[in-house]
Amino acid sequence: MLGACTFVIRSISDEIKEFTFSNVSPLRHLLRVCVGGIVGVLVVTFYTVALPTQLSVLGWAFAAGYAMEPVFAAIDMITARLK
Repeated sequence: MLGACTFVIRSISDEIKEFTFSNVSPLRHLLRVCVGGIVGVLVVTFYTVALPTQLSVLGWAFAAGYAMEPVFAAIDMITARLK
């Protein structure tokens, strides 16, 4: 969740600077933090199975929360292979 919160703070700053912050922005940011928490739990759960060990488990969870798009792309790729 910390990674997602960091991303949201950065995103809010950019939205305010570019005048793109809207009425739906808070909901979108809240959902990002919630999904970031879920992704962090997934990373912690599967850490010993699939991830390189240069970063600690908390480092991987932070990175996954901050950059959720690549995590979801990897999950999509895995599920596509299982079909």
